[in-house]
Amino acid sequence: MNPELRRNLWLELSAHRLVAMPAILALVFVLFYVPGRGADGAGRLLGVAAGAFVVLVHFWGSKQAAESITDEMRDRTWDWQRLSSLGPWPMTWGKLVGATAFQWYGGAVCLATLMAVGFATGARDPGWSALGLAASGLLVHAFMFAASLQAARKRPKLGNRVGAILFLPVFVVLALTGAFPSERSGALWFGVERSPIAFVALSACAFAAWAVLGAYREMSRELRVLLLPWAYPAFALFVAAYAMGFIPGMSPWNAFAVAGLASSAALFYYALFAEHTTAMSLRRLAICVARADWRRAADALPMWAPMVLVVSVFCIAAMRAPIPPTGPESSALGAVAIAGALLVLRDAGILVFFALSPSARRTEAATMLYLALLYWILPGVLTVAGLGRAAGTFFPILFGGAGAVAGAAVHVAIAWGLAAWRWRRMQERFARG
Repeated sequence: MNPELRRNLWLELSAHRLVAMPAILALVFVLFYVPGRGADGAGRLLGVAAGAFVVLVHFWGSKQAAESITDEMRDRTWDWQRLSSLGPWPMTWGKLVGATAFQWYGGAVCLATLMAVGFATGARDPGWSALGLAASGLLVHAFMFAASLQAARKRPKLGNRVGAILFLPVFVVLALTGAFPSERSGALWFGVERSPIAFVALSACAFAAWAVLGAYREMSRELRVLLLPWAYPAFALFVAAYAMGFIPGMSPWNAFAVAGLASSAALFYYALFAEHTTAMSLRRLAICVARADWRRAADALPMWAPMVLVVSVFCIAAMRAPIPPTGPESSALGAVAIAGALLVLRDAGILVFFALSPSARRTEAATMLYLALLYWILPGVLTVAGLGRAAGTFFPILFGGAGAVAGAAVHVAIAWGLAAWRWRRMQERFARG
């Protein structure tokens, strides 16, 4: 057996816990079933079983998954584990499954109850509901595990904070799992009406698989295993193909281009702030490029760097697409898409500028502040003051057409010019010793 999994099972599954969990759940189920009995009691029991699974797996289990690494860092045992012979995959699933084993044990009792009562009473798709709940639980666990690893790479204490903050996506996932099905006829995807519970359950399974891959790759980076940067762009393509099914009234190519532009831009900004970009990581990348060590250079690329290329490709593809949700007679994305891709490149330059500071601290927070100024505060103040044209100086898309592209290009030149100036200053400091 995987030694990391065995260690976590030994810590999490004591004899007392193994007996107490099903006993307490049985008492809770009886408490809610007995007053109503019959159909009312069965319906109440289905809701209680699903709710108990949410509390145990989504809430408690997510906390355990998020803290499975940060607790090791706090106890100063993580460095010893990194030096062990375990590879990234055994370490990933050993912690992801082992740290949440007790919560999944209780969740299994809840799912068994939900399915048994559901099939016995003819409830609506209890099997799909159980699959959706289980897949969404794995999705949230893997996502919070990966996000905590990314945050802990900056500061160990930050991993726990991120784990607490990311409880919010639990509600989003639950809304998408169909755990509490509505009476709507179906989900419209690619123009075909589908069973909402089955569709969302299968969607949760697909996204859970991507989340586990993300957790594995984050663990690989933590263990210094060389990786090629293909997974994040591939996920952007998957999200684009998935989301295009919800865009009506557009050709498949235009829908794919628009969905891809939106999803790749969103993933770019997530990576921009989740990735730990520092002067040393950028210098390591430059050294690998100078030595023509392309494999190590690809591994040293920040997660957001390939996404700049993906956004640019989708920008070109979306130039002729109509701006959704308007019809074919509306204006195309065109110059707006090009300007948007240039602003993405500018935002990366702003982050690099702050990362190369001699006293770089809280690089992401400083970048976020300046992006808020450029995208929202300064244009808003100037617009309120009646200086709408001047607002385009800070948010060039307001110019429209060629003006938007030219303004965004000026922003890119300024941001990367300042980043290049700081890079030269850093190189001079290293040269002086």
